[in-house]
Amino acid sequence: MSVGEAELKQALGQYSQEFDAGYGGFGTAPKFPPAVGISLLLRLHRRFGDPHALAMARGTLEAMARGGMYDHVGGGFARYSTDRRWLVPHFEKMLYDNALLVKAYLEAYQVTGDEFFHRVTTETLDYILREMVAPESGIFSSTDADSEGEEGKFFVWTPEQISEVLDEEEARHFNAYYDISPVGNWEGVSIPNTPRPLEAVAERLGVASEELERSLEAARKKVYAARQRRAKPGLDDKIITAWNGLMIGALAEGHRVLGEPRYLEAAERAAGFILEKLSREDGGLYRTYREGVAHLSAVLEDYAYLSEALIDLYEAGGSLAWLREAERLADRMMADFLDEETGSFFNTASDHEKLIMRYRDGADGATPFATTLRTVDLLLEGPVEIAFVGKKGAADLGALQRAVAEHYLPNRIAAVYDPPAAVAAELEAPPNGERPPTTIAIHLPGQATPEGTARYAAGIAETGSTELGTTGLRTGRLGFGAAGGQHSSRTDRQRRART
Repeated sequence: MSVGEAELKQALGQYSQEFDAGYGGFGTAPKFPPAVGISLLLRLHRRFGDPHALAMARGTLEAMARGGMYDHVGGGFARYSTDRRWLVPHFEKMLYDNALLVKAYLEAYQVTGDEFFHRVTTETLDYILREMVAPESGIFSSTDADSEGEEGKFFVWTPEQISEVLDEEEARHFNAYYDISPVGNWEGVSIPNTPRPLEAVAERLGVASEELERSLEAARKKVYAARQRRAKPGLDDKIITAWNGLMIGALAEGHRVLGEPRYLEAAERAAGFILEKLSREDGGLYRTYREGVAHLSAVLEDYAYLSEALIDLYEAGGSLAWLREAERLADRMMADFLDEETGSFFNTASDHEKLIMRYRDGADGATPFATTLRTVDLLLEGPVEIAFVGKKGAADLGALQRAVAEHYLPNRIAAVYDPPAAVAAELEAPPNGERPPTTIAIHLPGQATPEGTARYAAGIAETGSTELGTTGLRTGRLGFGAAGGQHSSRTDRQRRART
């Protein structure tokens, strides 16, 4: 079936009917983290301006991150919550869940500017780098719920255990904020969660909010160190191409939006590992790797998630080689998985071992269908194409990229061009009589100013203008020069933008 605006509004209505207004999420327990649904709601909010779409997304993200399903000591999310309140998780942690949730929290941060979403994103990515990255740079699949034969034992606390780690005042602060009590909140022990706002807890304790925040930050480090001395849950050390693709993309976006180089560096290392160790001799991919052995033919999601991750890497400031590799994998996906008759994609490649039926997915499962959100982005608005031209690492190029990264643009297509020395010299050279003028660009001295770009924007009222991040500058929604000839010459308008 075709999907248009009516179907998207119908989806929004369905989410509204199933939304749990009391605790966030959709439906009843058990509750799984609806990362893809939240990303869709943010897109629907952008498209239709529906405040309820944003409220559902925001309320669910806040409730999950304040509940026990979020690891308040070490970062990262458990697989799902067994109750409506997000308090009691199934304590297993899955790589794909955390990758999808990182992107959802990043997008929510872009939409709202809420520092809470920034913090959850950072803590989750830092957990991945600290605990889930293999020495070879690939990323492990999951950790178990059990340790020493008991589910959740690694993650729960009693006041006595906290007192063994923290001094009296730190313990009082920690227990009050993270709901650690003698009676417990689950089977006589306490799962750390934050049911009360920090300001309310600070008032009850008779301390300033800032003081409580500092105390909690120091206490978390001590509690985490103590927890690391416990028997740890089992580690599933398989490295799966598709799941690594999801996390590589999340890390790349973490760098692009938050400006953290360590995320880009980890993403590039993981991508290099996958392309080196899980590539077949014929150019295809393997699905899984463990202890030096890659095996099993990759399926559709492996190619789709990895190629999208490589595009994310490129757009986050990585090498053009990532984009070229993404293009190669996309071509391979088209050749090996496309059903020419229907235009849909099979889950398995044409050279895969013969199955009773060659299956096709059409809906999301624990992970999204391979082309879901990219398709929605194009259906909603079509692409926004952005070109950054400048020397990699230069301050002015970085300022432009940061300004764009502040904005929620899920349908963006970004290109970065670092011109060779000869081209850069031409761009910097002043115009002279020996070089004929072009019809698309002129060289003007100086730089754009807020006053100049405001005057420029006044001349393109029909196509509209918008603020360029926090630079104070204004630009046409279709780019400088897009409204040529409306009220004055392009040269005049560009000159005014610089003065």
